[in-house]
Amino acid sequence: MYRIPLRVNGIDLADASVAACIESVDSLSDLGWEYTDGRVLAVLYYDGTNPVGAAIQVARRILHTVPNVSIEGIDHDLVSVSDIALRVGVSREAVRLWVKGQRGPGGFPDPFDSVDGGEKGSLAVWCWPVVNLWLKDHIGIVDEDDYLTLKQAAEVTTALLGVEELVDLEWKELVELDFPLSMIELDSSEAGIGLGKVSSDDDDDDSFVPAVEAQVQTVPFPALGDIDG
Repeated sequence: MYRIPLRVNGIDLADASVAACIESVDSLSDLGWEYTDGRVLAVLYYDGTNPVGAAIQVARRILHTVPNVSIEGIDHDLVSVSDIALRVGVSREAVRLWVKGQRGPGGFPDPFDSVDGGEKGSLAVWCWPVVNLWLKDHIGIVDEDDYLTLKQAAEVTTALLGVEELVDLEWKELVELDFPLSMIELDSSEAGIGLGKVSSDDDDDDSFVPAVEAQVQTVPFPALGDIDG
């Protein structure tokens, strides 16, 4: 079963009016609402074949139901070496050796990012779904949940952003966006938007931006009951 954590901003779970909004919609009250390290997550558990579409549908229901909130997209669940060791149940040294390729099959995923570690220097962090997949494939250690890939998470972000914001950007900003907008063709039945081929070689406002504006369109979403699973 997929565990899909949506990161919700501008929401106070202790607010009675917010709780009432959530309870008013069955598909939202069934979510796992969590407050983790200063982040509010709405966690969708989904057992079907279209997790991207299901995530977008739930995200839009949150936006239409709960006032004054925004959704960044999928929470990447970033973990350090110590976090990985704790989740897997091995020593920190074992994880460090996996990272360095000195134990195990090698090919441990590259860090997703790094954060300031103070006097000890920067601290590398990994995206847990990526680490989890490596553990499953090479070590035989895995948690019970499935996760969206980084590409699928990017598709959710793309759909939630919307064409109105995209067309206000310069073409160079569109090319540099950290999700697959101009480089791939998304399936509207899965990602929630229709996006034809838009070449990143179209390097001026007269071609690239109008192409995005013309080809990106919001399409109706089915009710959750209509999504497989």
